Amino acid sequence: MTGFQGPPDLNRSPVQHEGSGKSCLGLSLAQHFDTYFSARRIAFTSHEFLDLLPVVPHKGWILWDEVGVSLSHRKWQSDVNFSIMQVIQSFRYKFINVIFCLPSASYMDKVVREMCHYVLRLQERGVANVYRIRKSPYMGFTYTPFLGTIHSEMPSKKLWEEFRRMHAEHQEELYEQSRKGQTVQERRKADQLEQALRPKQTFEDVVEKAKLILPQIVNDKAWSDQGRINMPEMMKLLKVSQNTAYRVRRELLKHYHEQDSARNAQYGEATHETERKR
Repeated sequence: MTGFQGPPDLNRSPVQHEGSGKSCLGLSLAQHFDTYFSARRIAFTSHEFLDLLPVVPHKGWILWDEVGVSLSHRKWQSDVNFSIMQVIQSFRYKFINVIFCLPSASYMDKVVREMCHYVLRLQERGVANVYRIRKSPYMGFTYTPFLGTIHSEMPSKKLWEEFRRMHAEHQEELYEQSRKGQTVQERRKADQLEQALRPKQTFEDVVEKAKLILPQIVNDKAWSDQGRINMPEMMKLLKVSQNTAYRVRRELLKHYHEQDSARNAQYGEATHETERKR
């Protein structure tokens, strides 16, 4: 287990491969040291962890399971994780104990790892070796002297059942998020493939297409050419970049004014013919 503060803060995190009993050990320790510990103090995400901090009492305990998913070194720069880094570095005065459960300490961001005080490595279910995390102030490296071995029993049946239910719900949410993310990636790849296979069209072709849709994107009541063409709609219909859209707009405005001049000329001729007949 790994933790930030020293006694009485014994924030820790069991590390070992999946299904080895990390969460079970963490729950047992939290329940042993905190008689008021319950499933309401279990977090699975960064947001849940931040929400628990104001409500956990002095010397209370929090168990953060699957912490490697939220505090991964690959996405620690997200806004919420940056906030957690600041909290972790400054909340010693609250004397809140935090247990992190993860398969390997390397799954967690380095900043958090270096602020932990203990790591518990499971040998088998309910049995773990305890190591103190020390950092050399001169050399900058971290070393972990062995302190001893602990043996723990199962947490209460009620707490364990509530944890398993919450864990299953969290896993379902992760799977759904992954599925949605995969769908988005597949859609992007399909769009990229479609664009790559699409026949190359010249700028003149794009302009001709734009002329055909001109009635849909032109605003005859605009005071100036600046707002004459609906740029977002044109980019959507033609599927072109913003730079190309601006070039097309210049050509469309020329075409528009030519049509406008032709209409005015026809109107003038018709008016003149009417007056002549009178």
